[in-house]
Amino acid sequence: MLAEYADFTNWVVAQAPRAPDFITTLASAGPLFAQLLNQYLERAAHSTWDVSNPLATALPSMDVALSLTVDNEWAFKLVAAVARGAAWNGFGPLQITNNQFNDVPNLKAKAVAYAQTDSANAALLLAAAGVQQDLATFQTTYF
Repeated sequence: MLAEYADFTNWVVAQAPRAPDFITTLASAGPLFAQLLNQYLERAAHSTWDVSNPLATALPSMDVALSLTVDNEWAFKLVAAVARGAAWNGFGPLQITNNQFNDVPNLKAKAVAYAQTDSANAALLLAAAGVQQDLATFQTTYF
């Protein structure tokens, strides 16, 4: 697919499809799945509400599929990205953060586990995401 249909596959991934079946199917397609996950992170943290809100609204339906296909570190990155999107006052990210990520319980559990097992890197990931809280405050606020 990457060699013969690169333009098409790049276009599909750039649309950041949010269907759970698409996520689980693409999980076995290494580079394409990585591109899709990067799209999710970018959209979750985006300052433009038209970009962050649709992803945040879809996250609860994506929770199981993503939690089955990503590691704890990526789940933490997503949680940090959503918190960054909430800082831009996007109503979708705000709804998730105001509910302390309880709308995405599986991803939250993975993010909590990551923060507990690798707190030093988790703190670095928060800073890289542009989150203006230290790890302890972040955990108290959202976990």
